[in-house]
Amino acid sequence: MIGVDGCRAGWVAVTLDADGGWSCALHPSLVALWSAAEGARRIWLDMPIGLTDGLPADNGERGVESACRAVLGIRRNSVFNVPVRSAAYAPDYLAAKVANRVATGKGLSIQSWHITAKICEADGLLRFDPSIRGVVVESHPEVVFWALNGGAPMLNNKKTAAGRDERMAVLTRHYPQAGDVLAYAQTEILRRQAALDDVVDALCLAVGARFPVFATFPPEPKRDSFGLPMQVVYPVV
Repeated sequence: MIGVDGCRAGWVAVTLDADGGWSCALHPSLVALWSAAEGARRIWLDMPIGLTDGLPADNGERGVESACRAVLGIRRNSVFNVPVRSAAYAPDYLAAKVANRVATGKGLSIQSWHITAKICEADGLLRFDPSIRGVVVESHPEVVFWALNGGAPMLNNKKTAAGRDERMAVLTRHYPQAGDVLAYAQTEILRRQAALDDVVDALCLAVGARFPVFATFPPEPKRDSFGLPMQVVYPVV
């Protein structure tokens, strides 16, 4: 099982093997990650999959973000609005804001714009290689932490020491070797390549993917115009 989060160097992936082994690695692209992950059963990715076209058909609403925010309470701001496809592929932020407003009547935050390159990378990979669908799915670390923590959101910001300790305590309950993964990242991965919270997020998704049963927000996901499901998966604990 593999959990993946975007980072400065590309993508950080934590792999948890059935025999108890684990690894933590950086990949410059999702194509490189997919090539290295041959045979993986589940890859949970912290990146939107499935983009709306806006206009009267869906008004740009995936249904994912509102469903996730409803359970996350004080962590609801960790769920960014996802641009419509025309905005995601726009050449610059101004063009993206205009495209999103034309399609939905709403602008686009700079936080959402900053992840559009990675959104498009995931979109392109899954659109043009259908064999990956069903293996690579969208998840969200704060939603998975909510599930692993008995339906309670994290109390502290993930970028603080208290937030990291809180999240690692939850992960260690479900995966005792979680501390070993973080210790490796602290010594072997440069901070200019990936922040520690990127590694914790990837580890969280890998731990969540180990559970045999999972559910989605929303419970009945819509599909985009390319057939990609618009959903966030999380473990049933």
